[in-house]
Amino acid sequence: MHVTLAGHKKKRWFKKKGTVSEEASLNITSMADIFTILLVFLLKSYSSGAVSVSPTQGLLLPAAKGGSPVVEAIKIEVTSTAIQIEGKAVSDLTAYNFGPTDMESGDISLSLRKAFTEEKQKQLKTIAERKERQPSNSKADNKGEFDAKIMILADQKTPYGTLRTILASATEQGFTDFKLVVITEE
Repeated sequence: MHVTLAGHKKKRWFKKKGTVSEEASLNITSMADIFTILLVFLLKSYSSGAVSVSPTQGLLLPAAKGGSPVVEAIKIEVTSTAIQIEGKAVSDLTAYNFGPTDMESGDISLSLRKAFTEEKQKQLKTIAERKERQPSNSKADNKGEFDAKIMILADQKTPYGTLRTILASATEQGFTDFKLVVITEE
């Protein structure tokens, strides 16, 4: 006579298995690393998108329709009495005009030439220091060029001749990428 236990197979079928293999478990460490990297990347790209430009008291910027966004650049402010580069007065003006002793042939301002030369030397020194800190086998940007961008905040009453002198003096020292800052009408 053959006797089988019908409940025996069912017990084995519903019997709790031992530990779950490590292959089937979810390892969230690498996912957390990826999300952290994405978060840092997005925050970094978001924070570098906006540049704040605030003109000095009494400076009336011209209005324009359209335009491009403001970028990081050397800030040049033109008022009726002075020209400032990064907040430092570098040239005196009389009713938006340069003094006769400050001008050289070719619409070059001597005081602006000196200021742009100093700014260029400061940037080149910073680049050289950065290169010294980098390992020699680094694939980082090794062009050794300075940032040739300037943004001009000129009062709306500034004559074209004054702007031409500023641009000629800047171009002579290699600052060739310039923006004129305006108030955009929406």
